[in-house]
Amino acid sequence: MFKRFQMVAAAALLAVPMGAGPARAEPQMCSAVVEGVAVTLGYNDEADVWSSRRERWGLDKGTCPARVIIAHMAPELTEQERGVFCLQHDPILNGFSGLAMGERDAYGLCETTGRACKFVNSTAEGARDVAGIAVTTGVEAVRHNSGAVILSGTSSGLAATLSGLGTTVAGVMSAPVALAGAAASVVVVGGAVWVCSE
Repeated sequence: MFKRFQMVAAAALLAVPMGAGPARAEPQMCSAVVEGVAVTLGYNDEADVWSSRRERWGLDKGTCPARVIIAHMAPELTEQERGVFCLQHDPILNGFSGLAMGERDAYGLCETTGRACKFVNSTAEGARDVAGIAVTTGVEAVRHNSGAVILSGTSSGLAATLSGLGTTVAGVMSAPVALAGAAASVVVVGGAVWVCSE
């Protein structure tokens, strides 16, 4: 009886491939259209790149998950710091036009049309200057759960507040193009500064 058990155990061991163990992470390639340009991006298949189960099972094979695209568009930020942004879908381009400030849906897209955001600076000093600025009338400062400091108000109020910084950030953000529209926000997160306007 003992001998028969040894033979069965040996046969079972031979059936297991040598070196079998925990599965290793495999790189995955995916494609997207970002700001009118077709891009191929990569991610680790064991990474948490899905916005929801719906996105994980609903995307066409080879299509990039939204969090991979957002990471591509804001590589200087951590996943948590990117939490203030959502992805803007552009049906004309059949792709994504950029990042906006706002809540994400199950596919990582903006739930509502928000303020489109443009990256303007990544110097820690410039970001500290903006985050620590004395808030003037008409400009509100709020800390987001992502760690971002968000200055919101009228474009003219933000421009006036930022004009006293004496940094390249102030010059860029007080330009009419950067703060176009009646309402705007300045997002300071992870040592980077973004301007978001309607």
